[in-house]
Amino acid sequence: MSSYATCPAAYPTACTPASLFTALVISAFGFNQRSQKAITSLAPAPDVEYDFIVVGAGSAGCVVASRLSENPKWKVLLLEAGPEEPPLTVIPAFNRLFLHTEVDWAFQTQPSGLDRGQHVPRGRSMGGSSAINGMLYSRGNPADYDSWERMGNYGWGYKDVLPFFKKSETNHDLTSAADTKLHGRSGPLDVSHFPFRDENVPILVDAFKQTGLPFNKDHTGRVQEGTTVLQFTQRDGRRRSANRAFIMPWLKLRPNLTVQPLSPARRVIINPRTKRAVGVEFDGPHGRRVARANKEVIVSAGALQSPQILMLSGVGEREQLRAAGIATVHDLPTVGKHLKDHLTTEHTVNFTVTRTATARLDTLPQRLADYSQYLDGNHGPLSATGVRQVAAFFRTEHQDPADTRPYIHVEVIGQLTDPNGGSRCPNCTYPKEDSIWYNQLRFSPVHLHLRYAGQVRLNTTAPLAKPLVYLNISLEKEEMLSWVEGFRRVAELNGTAAFREAGIILDAPPIAGCPAHVEPASDEYWECAGRLGAKTWGHLTGTCRMGVRPEDSVVDPELRVHGIRGLRVVDASVMPDLPSGNTNGPTIMIGEKGADLIKRAHCCRNSEGGAHSEDADKEAPTDKEAPAEPTAAAL
Repeated sequence: MSSYATCPAAYPTACTPASLFTALVISAFGFNQRSQKAITSLAPAPDVEYDFIVVGAGSAGCVVASRLSENPKWKVLLLEAGPEEPPLTVIPAFNRLFLHTEVDWAFQTQPSGLDRGQHVPRGRSMGGSSAINGMLYSRGNPADYDSWERMGNYGWGYKDVLPFFKKSETNHDLTSAADTKLHGRSGPLDVSHFPFRDENVPILVDAFKQTGLPFNKDHTGRVQEGTTVLQFTQRDGRRRSANRAFIMPWLKLRPNLTVQPLSPARRVIINPRTKRAVGVEFDGPHGRRVARANKEVIVSAGALQSPQILMLSGVGEREQLRAAGIATVHDLPTVGKHLKDHLTTEHTVNFTVTRTATARLDTLPQRLADYSQYLDGNHGPLSATGVRQVAAFFRTEHQDPADTRPYIHVEVIGQLTDPNGGSRCPNCTYPKEDSIWYNQLRFSPVHLHLRYAGQVRLNTTAPLAKPLVYLNISLEKEEMLSWVEGFRRVAELNGTAAFREAGIILDAPPIAGCPAHVEPASDEYWECAGRLGAKTWGHLTGTCRMGVRPEDSVVDPELRVHGIRGLRVVDASVMPDLPSGNTNGPTIMIGEKGADLIKRAHCCRNSEGGAHSEDADKEAPTDKEAPAEPTAAAL
């Protein structure tokens, strides 16, 4: 049986027959080490020379490799440290299953500021974090990108990036897809609402509306504020990771595209005299290899590992490189700095669900029915993520009045608790599908725009090991007031008719570590909840930030590393500031725009000014034409 299907002895009654049945299903699907080896062993050994080498097959790297390989004359190598994407990632309800597994880098932050040290999930397989995230599709706010442009990043205003959002997208929502000025209808990435909504979704929407928030049909459009039913990177109840959207359909159709999983990069090879990137050294299934790049190397390893790879290659702060025993090729002190993330908390605003709790359905017969419904056609609760479909975005009284962007994003998660309070099985290693079978709602008021910044540093005693991550979480007075307002406005749901009629009740018990005199659900209570539970939301950006001056950036607006020829960074690390929402959609956009910039540098331009290659206008194969995904039986 898989290692994901065990129940700890410390919780002898926690693994119910229903949970054990889930474990059996997972074991039958073959999500284990052996099945992963069976998939990745199919990967061919790479050639020695390529035109382009892309390091990292995550949300951006998959896009870059796919778009560059549209030109049949260009040989492209895509390197990925992790294995193939596990088959079970397609099931939306299992989106939390993969944390702390071999497909999660499972970084641990160093204590700094309000951060006491925490797990930071990062995808470690084909598709990267897009293979294990919550699939929420967000673009942020148009003002986010206009602010990037005002920083000097020409070509990155909203009017400039919108075409690349559209290029990647096929939106299946009738309302959104009808607005062709904002949404794409022929891109590789499927975006739509989940096919299943449990009974609490409309209740949550009504409750938010009753607090004064308007309903927003499309939060990725011109207006972001309001309560909304979110769209996700999925099609018909199946996840569409960047790997499944941009790479898998082409694997057998493009001989010029080589994809190499289980091949972590050690460094980019840079000629110290010419300061030009000429190749990549990596550890592949066939041993240590060096691949040469005749045109460019593109680093797309994410906000934690792209700066690490640059530093391992001799590009970074001279003193830090010297301490790690690495010869400096180019002194670029900004590498690894300006780490930014959205802020949430462990101490969420919790509501007990009584009459409409889906936990009453958490029985073996019901799970059998739910699994059967999903296997029969991707329907039912497993084809969605429960109440995570509902969100709210709003401005606060304490933010800059001139800033039109929302500062608070409210995320809702279902959780299954035991009758005595707390998680039913906090240390269980069996899958926690709490998002669809729950008796508690956890509301996270996420602060979207904070001034603090952390950094990523090499582990000088083991430079190739995981880098050291310092979030340095801190809040200025106005920022804390905005965050507390977010908590308070969520707590106001307790007085709505929608919650009263559904029997959904605020639960605000004393918080360990907060002063005894603090009144539950008061502003002081929520401030303490935020300070004691402050944590990352997993939207890490900025460590190779884009800018005009090498003094405060790593790449220029063309995403070229300052001072190095033939080397670009294309991923979330280049964001000069955080967008107002989840980062997967913007990262895919960066992959699209980055690929276009590279094409422009090495190719011709079409009549509309965009880079063009011989088969760039060909449509991707349909599901019937695309190579079949491996099944459990095939493994």
